[in-house]
Amino acid sequence: MYEELNKIFPNQWWFYEVVGLNINEAMDRCARMTGDQAHVINFQNKIIFASVNEIGNDNSWLNLIGGPSPEEISE
Repeated sequence: MYEELNKIFPNQWWFYEVVGLNINEAMDRCARMTGDQAHVINFQNKIIFASVNEIGNDNSWLNLIGGPSPEEISE
C-alpha cells in the first residue's frame, strides 16, 4: 500500500492508517498536528493520513503504513 500512496502523494513521505475516528475527526486532528503539511483521504476503505514529517508512535489513533527508507532520508 505504501508504494500506491507514494505515487498519489509524491511529496508526502509518511503514511498512517487512522483508527477509531471518522474522516472529519481525522482531518481536525491531523490539521492541528501538522498544519498544511498533510492530507487525509479515504483509500481502499481506510482513512489515511499522509504527512511530510514522521509523526511518531505515541498516537494510539495512528498506525504507521510506511515511510521513506533511510537512504531516501539521507539524500
